[in-house]
Amino acid sequence: MEASKTTAGKISGGTVPSLIKGSVQRFGEKSALYRKVQEGWVGMSYAALDHAATCFAYGLMNLLGVQKGDHIALIANNRMEWMIADLGILYAAAVDIPRGSDTPTEILQTIVRHSDAHIAILENAGQLEKLRPLLGELDRIIFIDPPASPQEIPIRWHSLADCLAEGERDFAQAEKLVGQRLAQLQPDDLATIIYTSGTTGNPKGVMIAHRNYMHNVETVPGILGNTCKDKSLSFLPVWHAFERMIEYIILSVGASVYYSNISELREHLPEVQPTLLITVPDFWVTIYKAFLRKAMTGSRFKKLFVSLILRSALGYQRSIRLLRGDDPRFTSADRPSNWRKAMAWLNRCVAAPAFFLADRLLFKKLRATLGNHLELVSSGAGPLPEKVDDFMNAAGINVVEGYGLTETMVIIAVRDAKHKRFQTVGGVLPGLEIQIRSESGDLLGPGQPGSVYFRGPTLMLGYYKNPGLTSSLIDRDGWFDTGDLGIWTLDGCLKILGRADDMLVLTNGEKVNAIILENELRSESLVERAVVVGQGKPYAAAFLFPNLQELRALAERKDVSCQQLEELAENPKILAEYKALCDRVSLNRERFTVHERIRRFQLAFWRLEVGKELSQSLKLRRLQFTRLHQREIDGLFKAG
Repeated sequence: MEASKTTAGKISGGTVPSLIKGSVQRFGEKSALYRKVQEGWVGMSYAALDHAATCFAYGLMNLLGVQKGDHIALIANNRMEWMIADLGILYAAAVDIPRGSDTPTEILQTIVRHSDAHIAILENAGQLEKLRPLLGELDRIIFIDPPASPQEIPIRWHSLADCLAEGERDFAQAEKLVGQRLAQLQPDDLATIIYTSGTTGNPKGVMIAHRNYMHNVETVPGILGNTCKDKSLSFLPVWHAFERMIEYIILSVGASVYYSNISELREHLPEVQPTLLITVPDFWVTIYKAFLRKAMTGSRFKKLFVSLILRSALGYQRSIRLLRGDDPRFTSADRPSNWRKAMAWLNRCVAAPAFFLADRLLFKKLRATLGNHLELVSSGAGPLPEKVDDFMNAAGINVVEGYGLTETMVIIAVRDAKHKRFQTVGGVLPGLEIQIRSESGDLLGPGQPGSVYFRGPTLMLGYYKNPGLTSSLIDRDGWFDTGDLGIWTLDGCLKILGRADDMLVLTNGEKVNAIILENELRSESLVERAVVVGQGKPYAAAFLFPNLQELRALAERKDVSCQQLEELAENPKILAEYKALCDRVSLNRERFTVHERIRRFQLAFWRLEVGKELSQSLKLRRLQFTRLHQREIDGLFKAG
């Protein structure tokens, strides 16, 4: 398989505003966005959203003098006003630079200054302090929530309401002038600059044109099916490329977006009863751990009973997958023998009662906490631990993994909603291409892991003010080096093995897939986060950051007392449990090679910080972790 090429109908191009205008013609008064107020959920129709975006665009043009192509920073969290501001900027043919309100000060200043933004839209006055050193470089500020003490704002400012009112005063004029501005807008025009989280260094500004959005808008709904045509509950940061893309897709098919956040999600899920939920792996790891923690409480008999029916239920679903052929096959040797099929059929029959019992007593309650109407859950931005994927499949929660990058705006591949290939990210979307290459550049076929290269109409324009980096990653034929490692299945599905930067090379030349190990380790209840190390070392080791609640419970079960939690890091009984955990995960020969065994570990209690060891999306910045904790790393290996 030299490349995964799939053909599709002609991609029409267009712009984000034209997408919204088309939806207004088709869906008009149907609710597009919802927000929670004290009285309940309040909706905004497609027509009202278009009206508000037009008014805001006119306010930008008339009050602030915004011209086509101007850069505007948009610093806010999930809320209806975010989408109004985003679309208003695009209706004015300007370019937005989005980021969340929780962006660390240093990163936010770097982004705003590097992006050449001269106007900043801020959620509230609290964001102004972060930008105070840049006020001399900014022309105006717009506040979504007006400041309580307007006289203390040391720069000319307006409120979002001011800009909307400017358009409302003479909407006919606003509609005319914004229409003229939109007539100048072309699919190849820059729409946004999204700064990546910076897992390997300073954030990079990814330049996305309007046309880059259109391919996903036109192809993804056909793959996800009717599940994206009803209600989606949005809780991921909307400035993230993945969440923003999905919201555009939802608005293209006449569905509704309900804005929530992680702190209120548990309350909002049963209220909204969404059919579609866009998530990241961390969400499901948390759900999985919380479910097991609650299910495994009570008497010893209850714990044994629950453990038995869960194990049988998981085995039942594995047998179903094997008989259906849903497990990935990378070589002809992966095809199950008639003996395995017979055993799977027998296990399905034997385990069926336990599965239905687990579904009635346990899985049904889990689905209820998620709203009881979920038809599809998409997980992206990182690999889903196999154990968690396996569990959700048994629980009847249709989690499908997708794959993409900000640079590829954004979905390259996704599991088919009905015929998903387990443990893969599915097939490549129509009209896009993937190649897997060896270190020497040779094209690789099924079962041969290598580097993932991408080409297609969703590829970014480049990195803002960094043509050198752009040309180093995109060759003259348009192939983009994703920095990921992958492998094809026999039937053309893609499995992502992790980032090349996350592959550790031991002194014996063997490689350790650190991120996959870390994901599997953190799916254990005793582990909150794991960092695997070993680059240039004789073996793999790990820093395990304990889940403090589970650690305390373990100490109580083992009758271990301590004044400080750190004392447990030296207790033999505690260390024995974590040692067994490391062996249970890393000695799984279906997942990891003998060289990937975690031979030493250390319980770590220090705090990992955003902007230091972690990116803003909470991904590990491995290079920075190594630089900051080289002494601890060296000490871990000296212990042997």
